[in-house]
Amino acid sequence: MIKRILLITACFLLLGSVASGASDWLHYIDTEKGEKCYIDLDSIKRVSADVVEVSRKIESKNSSAVSSLISHLEMDCSSNRLRVLKEITHYKNGKTGTAAGDSTFRHVSPEDFEESLMELVCSLKKRMQ
Repeated sequence: MIKRILLITACFLLLGSVASGASDWLHYIDTEKGEKCYIDLDSIKRVSADVVEVSRKIESKNSSAVSSLISHLEMDCSSNRLRVLKEITHYKNGKTGTAAGDSTFRHVSPEDFEESLMELVCSLKKRMQ
């Protein structure tokens, strides 16, 4: 029930951000480690019929060095898989680091916190068709 409410809220926010043209980070989950996870609604785009790109930000609360990690992801909605295209680490000292992603997709299981992201982004993808 909570997931459905979150999906409905996200859909309304997506429609509002598309209409206004503004960039919008949507908080979608807190991890077991206390990290806050966001998606950039403006970054969602269809690559093919079942594949969507999205940017995710994770704010670390427990790290002494890392402030946030922004990952540019590609999600295969039909196979429940994702891969990281690029990651940007923002450090608390003001520096940033960039890392290339992984070319292989990995399966997202129900135990992964990314399952909520898959559900959200793939449901939004359906509305974009």
